[in-house]
Amino acid sequence: MSRNFNENVKKEIHRRESIREDRRIKLIHREHEETKRLFEENPEKFIMDYFQMELKCCYGVLRNFEQFCIYISDMCYYDPESNFRKYFVESRKLTSKVVEAAEKIGFEVEEKRGDCKFTVPAFEKGNRRTPAQLMLYKYERALAKKCRERKKQLIAECKRVKKAISDGKFRDTDSTESCRAIYVKSKEDVQQWGYEEKIVRDFFDKLKLDFQYGDTEEWMFEIN
Repeated sequence: MSRNFNENVKKEIHRRESIREDRRIKLIHREHEETKRLFEENPEKFIMDYFQMELKCCYGVLRNFEQFCIYISDMCYYDPESNFRKYFVESRKLTSKVVEAAEKIGFEVEEKRGDCKFTVPAFEKGNRRTPAQLMLYKYERALAKKCRERKKQLIAECKRVKKAISDGKFRDTDSTESCRAIYVKSKEDVQQWGYEEKIVRDFFDKLKLDFQYGDTEEWMFEIN
C-alpha cells in the first residue's frame, strides 16, 4: 500500500515536471520567434536598439563604449527533434542579414560562430557621421558631462571625509598585522573598478590612505 502511494506521488511529480519543461521550451521558442520577427520587420532599428541598451549600461557605470554583441542563437530556435542542418542554414542566413544591416548603418562587424560583435569605427573629419557614429558621439558628450558632475560630487565628499578623519570622527579595527582599517560615515556610494573609484583612490593615495570601498553608509580605508 505504502509502495503504491510512493510510486503515485513520484508519477505525479514527474507529470508536473514534464508540463513545466514543456511550458519552458514553448516560452523560449516564442521569445526567439518574437526576437526574429522584430529583426525582420526593421533590421537597422533592431540593431540600433541593442546599441542603445549597451550605451545605457555603460552610462550607468560611467564607462566608455567599446563593443556589444548580438547572439544569433537568441534569434534562431533550435529544436532538438528537428534537422540540425536546417537550423544551421537558418542561423547562417540570419547572421548574413545581421552583418549586412549593421554595416549599412556604420558598424564594423566581427562574425563569430553563434554571435556578431559590433564596434564603431572612428569618425574621420570631413565625412558625414553614420547613424552608429552619431549615436556614439551624442553618448560621449552626455558621458563627459556626467563624469564632470560626478567628479565634482565625489571630490566634495572626499574633502568632507578627509576633515572627518582629521577631526577623529571615524572608527578603527584591526585589519592585518601591519595595518588597521578605518571607517568613516558617508552619504555617497562609490562604484568599484571604474571611474568613480579611481577619483577617490587618487585623492586619498596622496594622504597615504588605501581606499577599499564606499557606500551610502560608510567609506573604508586601510592605513599602514
